[in-house]
Amino acid sequence: MQQHGSLVAKLWVILVGLAWGIGGFGGKVSASEVTSASVWGTVVFAGIAPEPQAVTMRGDPYCAKLREGREPILRQDVVITTGGRIANVVVYAKDVVGGPREEATRPLSSVVLELSSCMFVPHVVAVRCGQEVRFVNKDDTVHTIHARRSKNPRFNFALLGTQSPSRTVRFPQPEIAVEVRCDVHPWENAFVAVLDHPYYAVTDRNGTFEIPEIPAGEYTLEAWHEKLGTVTQRVRLAPGERSSIQFVFGKPGEVLK
Repeated sequence: MQQHGSLVAKLWVILVGLAWGIGGFGGKVSASEVTSASVWGTVVFAGIAPEPQAVTMRGDPYCAKLREGREPILRQDVVITTGGRIANVVVYAKDVVGGPREEATRPLSSVVLELSSCMFVPHVVAVRCGQEVRFVNKDDTVHTIHARRSKNPRFNFALLGTQSPSRTVRFPQPEIAVEVRCDVHPWENAFVAVLDHPYYAVTDRNGTFEIPEIPAGEYTLEAWHEKLGTVTQRVRLAPGERSSIQFVFGKPGEVLK
């Protein structure tokens, strides 16, 4: 009898563990596990990529001295790597309706845009409406931060050096994308893509991106680049699927100027 009782107790422990493993006795699974998918991929240029161009910083002695004896800093407006892959492309869902939006209600951390070695770093960021964007000066020279031709409130302020406090800005309206420039250094610019949902990504140096926890369903993804414009794809994602796609800018033989 004692062995039988011990066996029953062990079976009970196993059953309890299995029940909790699938989400408790009710067998509940979170909405994101049931209704979401993910999409990843690459963005490429099909034509002939231009040769990388160096940034000329002769207008400011501090900036020019930073590059003495070093490799030049390359322009960031068109960054195309091996295989024609394009960096700094914003990929986002245009017409998401419903689906899990737990991420939309979580507190959002600041996105930092640095002025470092007389360049904006990173060159392209994507944020949510109302998310804090913090500008930080890492250089011992003056930078001005100026938003131009924007649907969002414009701003123009100076960061006087490394001891200057950082400044924060929020963008209340969706916009693809807000250009930010420095009036002191004409080669310095960056772009801030502002969206009203969390389903977006920016391609990395290898031209790749991933959007996790995106609602399952059929809708449009758009890829935006500051010089190449936009391309779209209609996609269909099943719950739990991790789908891959490729966006293609340009045509074979096209020379990008």
